[in-house]
Amino acid sequence: MDIDWTDTDHAILTLLDTGRCTVDELVELSGDGEKRIRNRLAVLVEAGYVRPVSGRSDQYELVDDPREK
Repeated sequence: MDIDWTDTDHAILTLLDTGRCTVDELVELSGDGEKRIRNRLAVLVEAGYVRPVSGRSDQYELVDDPREK
């Protein structure tokens, strides 16, 4: 999947690289709005870089950081 990378994507990946985060934590730590975070999470999930934590509908974790390649 070809992604038009945004600063929000980089912030999400950086934050998730330190451990699991909820959407609220991502909003607070990134300074972006909730709608923006949710939209970019959907893109990153579809691309396979991020996934929701099983049983925790609002928490996400990093699967693969494409920036390291």
